[in-house]
Amino acid sequence: MDVSSFLRGLPGGQALNSAKDVLLAKGARTHLNKLIERYGVVLDLQLNTVNRSLSLALLLKGEATPIEIHVHEYTLWTADGKSLLTIDGRKVETSREWLTELIRDHVSQKPFVVPDKFEWIVQLLR
Repeated sequence: MDVSSFLRGLPGGQALNSAKDVLLAKGARTHLNKLIERYGVVLDLQLNTVNRSLSLALLLKGEATPIEIHVHEYTLWTADGKSLLTIDGRKVETSREWLTELIRDHVSQKPFVVPDKFEWIVQLLR
């Protein structure tokens, strides 16, 4: 049984699951900001592990307004002992038409290997 299912089964489980999502999103935002600090900043990141969706807003250097990205569905799975993340590009919307098309053309259904050091996070996302 995954963590999200366990939490939902407890009294007040939906609130616990929402709190878990907020904490995970805050940690992910902090990590992403370190990764992209040369390019801009993540203004907001929201995660829903029940619906397997996420939204983020980025303010990149040289941009006047934030770029919003909404992933309406992601899939986590395991193959050969490695955790993989797949995003269906058809279920991604952004505030920039060119970025939406780029994601649909080049990201759609391509699995991304999750680094081993983030395996514990994957367990919380399932």
